[in-house]
Amino acid sequence: MTANTQDLRSRAMLVTLNISVWNPKKKDTTATLETLIKHGASSSAGAFIKNLLPDGSIDRVKKSEGALRALFYKHTLPWRDEGIRILPSAAWEDFANEEREVKREFYEAVGEFLVNYDAHRNRAKAALNGLFSESDYPPVEVVRSKFAVRVSWFPLPDSADFRVDLPEEVRQQLSAEIDSGVSESLKVASDALYTRLGDALGRVVERLDDSDKVFRNTLITNLRELCVQIPKLNVMGDETILRLVGETEKIASLEPDQIRADETVRKTAHKTAGDILAAMGITQPTQMAA
Repeated sequence: MTANTQDLRSRAMLVTLNISVWNPKKKDTTATLETLIKHGASSSAGAFIKNLLPDGSIDRVKKSEGALRALFYKHTLPWRDEGIRILPSAAWEDFANEEREVKREFYEAVGEFLVNYDAHRNRAKAALNGLFSESDYPPVEVVRSKFAVRVSWFPLPDSADFRVDLPEEVRQQLSAEIDSGVSESLKVASDALYTRLGDALGRVVERLDDSDKVFRNTLITNLRELCVQIPKLNVMGDETILRLVGETEKIASLEPDQIRADETVRKTAHKTAGDILAAMGITQPTQMAA
């Protein structure tokens, strides 16, 4: 790890989120074969996939799964394609508190589903009729084991700690590749902050360009949340993004109803958002309505 990124190991960590959920669907080999024969189709034409449970049976679990993934992406930045992300220590407490609450909701939803598992299976039996097979339904304890949430933590790679029994020349080459990989990943993480801010401001420009357009309060409240979030995620101490956030706070500090009621405030907010985007090198084709 190079000198200018050496202290990152004390300011950030790597994290992964793995969620497993039982999938109540299964290929019916017999029904597939019968369908293919009936239509004279080849074996590659398709397959018959059974819904083992009635619609909505597992919706609460899936909603909680989505909430877990959303908060994971909210509090972290991209690091590698393998699902590894970087979590600055400044954002750890927020992430940990929210993750604890949403994970509790996830397991409550799983528990509710399991309590009703037999009832769901009986309803499915009536719906599937001749397609129903008792062997498709594992015992409830086996199904329980299919649901899990796991958050794993890792330190950032450090070439100074890279001790391998290899020729010195090779070890130095691999250490250099580690440093290069860290630098590239940090660039991706930094770029993601600009993308988040740019996307939010782009929506402000699009929704406030015409007083006849309706916008939700979340247009502003989400921007407000982002202004709190970005400094915590700014693991590289990028002064430019902090300055842009400072300008964005002029919009985020406004109340949505204030923008709706006052044409001058709306136009000023629209112009401010456009100016910030321009400073970021993002061109907005939308023209402010008179």
